[in-house]
Amino acid sequence: LKLQFLYFIGLSTMLRHFTTATLVAAALAQNSSIPARPSTPPSVCSALVYRAGQQECGSGYMLADIDTLTSCAGFVCENMMGPWSIAHGKDMTKKLAGSGYGCGIKDWDGTGVADVVCMPIPVTECSALTYKAGQQECGSGYMLADIDTLTSCAGFVCDNLMKPWSIAHGKDMTKKLAGSGYGCGIMDWDGTGVTDVVCMPIPVTKCSALTYKAGQQ
Repeated sequence: LKLQFLYFIGLSTMLRHFTTATLVAAALAQNSSIPARPSTPPSVCSALVYRAGQQECGSGYMLADIDTLTSCAGFVCENMMGPWSIAHGKDMTKKLAGSGYGCGIKDWDGTGVADVVCMPIPVTECSALTYKAGQQECGSGYMLADIDTLTSCAGFVCDNLMKPWSIAHGKDMTKKLAGSGYGCGIMDWDGTGVTDVVCMPIPVTKCSALTYKAGQQ
């Protein structure tokens, strides 16, 4: 009877250890299938573009603001920039250092950084403007920006379309827009010496839908 009791105790202990080990193994297997981070990045971060060795963003994009650059720093470090790269956005006092430096926003003196992080330009009245450097005509579908639009969008044009020391005009030939190097503002103009223009889309009306064919019937 004593032997039977000891046998029963031993068998119960073995079953208990086997059940515990099975449960632990199942939990580990289940946990191993859980990804460390979401496979799909936030849309605001995935919409960013990284320009290595460039200081301009290209059509449809502008330098990323500091809030976006900060919130998307991890995504940019992991998916866009090299570990020892350094980039900046719109804020010229901050830079994003790659994963080799710990991946973070750091103070910056505005020099020595060759890469930029860009974000899509929001669709607004100002983002619809185009800038024609060294030209006096706007091209099909556009006309010289009126003074109200040029004035209200001056900051946007200075930050995203024109160079700091550029000067441009719109439809009003008595006013010019001076770039950020001059303080970014509308100034009086004598109508000479400005080679760039700011253009706005021609509003769609019955009249703007007309076409003119010279020398044709």
